[in-house]
Amino acid sequence: MSGREGGKKKPLKAPKKQSKEMDEDEIAFKQKQKEEQKAMEALKAKAAGKGPLTGKMGKREDLSDFDKGQIVMARPQDQSISKTAALVGCSRSAVVSIYQKLSKEGAVVNRRQGHGRLWLIDARGERRLARVIRSNRRATVAQIAEEVNAGSDRKVSECTVHD
Repeated sequence: MSGREGGKKKPLKAPKKQSKEMDEDEIAFKQKQKEEQKAMEALKAKAAGKGPLTGKMGKREDLSDFDKGQIVMARPQDQSISKTAALVGCSRSAVVSIYQKLSKEGAVVNRRQGHGRLWLIDARGERRLARVIRSNRRATVAQIAEEVNAGSDRKVSECTVHD
């Protein structure tokens, strides 16, 4: 007999291996939580328009004239393309294209205007359509379209008249 039979018993401890495994599991869990938190912060920054994921596939605004001027002035002063892009807050390709446009064309102009389908009805056609509508307030869309098409070389659909 050992001398411990009648005394207090010590609580049993888990073997060292199991406690290490639990610690590793806890560490892995905490790392996963941190990664998820970072991912959420990155998504929030993206939604706010900040951070590295702000490229919107051509949906961003054109650079202002001031920004273009900064690009034009920075390049002759031996600023690198990357430094110029960081200064203005745009991509490197935007810096290159703006500087090339300046050197080839002599001026930097936005090309966004004039895109999309042309309207079938011009300003004169709009006035004519309004006059036809005022002359017969109870006419249906089909009747109005027919009357507009009668005196015009461009044929306009009912959907165009309705809009």
